[in-house]
Amino acid sequence: MYEPLSVCSVPDPNIAEDAETVKPVLKIATTNREIEEYYRIRREVFVVEQKIFKNTDMDKHDENAIPIIACYKYKAVGAVRCYPKTKKVWLGGRLAVDRDFRKYNVGALLVHKAVETMNNRSDVYRFLATIQLQNVRFFRRLEWIKLGRVFVMKGKKHQMMEKVLEGRHR
Repeated sequence: MYEPLSVCSVPDPNIAEDAETVKPVLKIATTNREIEEYYRIRREVFVVEQKIFKNTDMDKHDENAIPIIACYKYKAVGAVRCYPKTKKVWLGGRLAVDRDFRKYNVGALLVHKAVETMNNRSDVYRFLATIQLQNVRFFRRLEWIKLGRVFVMKGKKHQMMEKVLEGRHR
């Protein structure tokens, strides 16, 4: 058994879990245990659930990615990564949320944390993401802008989108 993640929110057992009480901790994964959890939740979503990848969703971008996790009750319940496309353009990707936590707005919290992380970097001028078509409306509500046309990647329709960062213009 793994040692639990110590930075996670621990709910009061006397309070029912709902969108108001489930408050995961969002952080950049830095310890070995946090990184393991980061990859575990991604594998659950992209390999097991969606079957987009056969064995792993890991790729060359993971080497330089900033891994972000949402954790609750000592485990990761969501993950997203930010990685450089060029020196000034970064991409967000692999947004993954445990099926049981999607109703608690964990995806939006992770997207906000990714945007905050990019806003805090003075070397990043643009923040883009390749979004599965069924999630475009969700990202538009978070004030992301559609770019270009829909395209197919790994057998799924996608849309390139951009979040305009603070103090930086398109």
